[in-house]
Amino acid sequence: MGTTIRIAVLGLSLSALLGSVGCGAAPCGRASKCAADPKPTEADVKACQEQEKTNASDPCNAAAKALGDCAYANTVCAKDNTTDATASADKYNTACTSQQAALTACCEKNTNSALCGGTF
Repeated sequence: MGTTIRIAVLGLSLSALLGSVGCGAAPCGRASKCAADPKPTEADVKACQEQEKTNASDPCNAAAKALGDCAYANTVCAKDNTTDATASADKYNTACTSQQAALTACCEKNTNSALCGGTF
């Protein structure tokens, strides 16, 4: 797999995992599993919804959403009820291997996919 695709998939994976405010691969407006995490602003949600519309026709959209769903399901909260990025990454890297492989395969097949760093 090319370096560019690996970096794009890693970036998308981390974005999905950490549930960055705004969008990533997760559905817009989905609350963090950890109650003390920052809440997205209305502007963040609106920007995310616009990005979802843009991504809807991307050939790797389904694979990216599946990875985001897996990452969300495997989020680990720290004692302070914020996302524990290290523990979440450990759990995610074990639990989401098939979703990561599916997205990687999609990116290799669809090098122009915007979700994989292309210009779809």
